[in-house]
Amino acid sequence: CPACGALVTWLLGMDFIPGVVLLVVTSCPGGCFSNWLTQLVNGDLAMSVAMTAFSSMMGLAMLPFNIYMYTKLVYSKEVLSWEQWCAVIFAVATVCIALLIGLGLSRCFPSQESRNRFSAVGVLCGFMLFILSVVIAATSHGTAHQGVPLWRRNMNVYMLVWFPIVMTTCIMISLTSVEYFSLAKPERVAVVIE
Repeated sequence: CPACGALVTWLLGMDFIPGVVLLVVTSCPGGCFSNWLTQLVNGDLAMSVAMTAFSSMMGLAMLPFNIYMYTKLVYSKEVLSWEQWCAVIFAVATVCIALLIGLGLSRCFPSQESRNRFSAVGVLCGFMLFILSVVIAATSHGTAHQGVPLWRRNMNVYMLVWFPIVMTTCIMISLTSVEYFSLAKPERVAVVIE
């Protein structure tokens, strides 16, 4: 959640660019990766897709708002440039377009066999995206990492990535466990992953 990312950014006194990157990542909608993960662990995929669609649509307004609010709160003076804002909006719009295309294909090919094929392609693409992300992170020689391999980076890097995820997961597990919401186990899984 964005508040968790802002808290970590503030507590660790991160520089502006890495701090904003963490704020962007924690403010982003779940995206299609959460759908892939929900399907892998037998969560409620329809609920996950619906939550992804809703959070992506809300993300068009809330992502820029969260980034603006938390960068002002944590850094008070520095704000993103117009090009950086355009990149953020482009990323959210890409997820929304992908969801609309997926919904359109689902209507054009309503048979269970077609859905199983699209599902298999989606799982394969999700896995390839994960592998690509790991390869890029491991082989990155950009100035941000000074050529340090992924496995030799400072422990703070790993804490920065995992702390907001663990914090948000714990909060969501606690909330979905409340009997008032009457969520079945597959629904709880979808909500926690999303």
